[in-house]
Amino acid sequence: MQAKQFVTLTFSLAANGRPEVYDFLWTYLPKALQQTGCKKLRLEINRLEPLNRIYTRLNLPHERIQEIFNRFCQSHHLRRRASLDAYQDKTSLAAELDAKNLAPLFKDYNVLFDLFFADIVVKADNGLFVDMADGFSNMVVVEGTQPKLRQFEGLLQKLCKAPVRFSYSEGEKASMEPGNHLTPLMHLYTRHELNKMHLFERRLVNVVAEKATVLRKERAKTPRKGRFDFFVETFDGKRMGVEVLTRPSEGKLKEKLAYAVDVDEFVFVLPDGSLNTHRRPTQKVFHKQDRSTPLSPVFNNPKLRVWLFDVKTHQFTVKDKLNKVFNTGKTPH
Repeated sequence: MQAKQFVTLTFSLAANGRPEVYDFLWTYLPKALQQTGCKKLRLEINRLEPLNRIYTRLNLPHERIQEIFNRFCQSHHLRRRASLDAYQDKTSLAAELDAKNLAPLFKDYNVLFDLFFADIVVKADNGLFVDMADGFSNMVVVEGTQPKLRQFEGLLQKLCKAPVRFSYSEGEKASMEPGNHLTPLMHLYTRHELNKMHLFERRLVNVVAEKATVLRKERAKTPRKGRFDFFVETFDGKRMGVEVLTRPSEGKLKEKLAYAVDVDEFVFVLPDGSLNTHRRPTQKVFHKQDRSTPLSPVFNNPKLRVWLFDVKTHQFTVKDKLNKVFNTGKTPH
């Protein structure tokens, strides 16, 4: 079985000034998928903003927009579901469909509800995984075996009218160990998530710096520099450090705790399924039935948070305080 890689596609602006990533979605992608042997696919449209007159192309009351959305779902055989954030209120969609039906669905959705406010995921039966992970930056992520990615690249170079840049996660002779593949992927999606917070003003993010170094001012004679994978400042003056760990352990998390004193919130981004022996039950159980092993009490710090990333679906599944997700020997409040 061939190992998988991923490539980021960065598009240019089309001749009319529109980001060509949208032409990719409803024109180039359906053609390229079919020419690479795709017949069936799974589509996920994860809504980022509510369905209302502000974030759709429909200047109508909320009830009327919901009626149109229901009819759209029925006509395209789409299933509604809730996303990680409760305010999305089952406006995310999923469906299994023929590759030839992808373009009309995208066009209809964009005319009514605006694709800019959605994350798009396509899982093709030929092994390609396509994710509009950063449409704000005119960027798409594609995962697959190297021969399939090269074939996909060749087709897109012919279809795209403006230049498109292909950035592979690894070179031809690079090591294919899981950690090497996962690190750039998780960094990419973490940056994307922070950019969404900035663009949609979820946390009023002002600055997102990657690989930022922050000077710690303590009583020690020699100040220590703390290095974060991502450093965020909000408009209300709060600071957030983000650390991405692809192979986490309690010891590795402890090593990073020293940097938490520099920020108001410290986020660990971990693969979903890691540290499972310390994971709290997802359903309420009696205290004696909880078989999870407690982490050190130092992780009870209220400023510590954790984001869990599903490496198969390329989605964040959990965002919460660390002591609510993992057993730290103390019941969270």
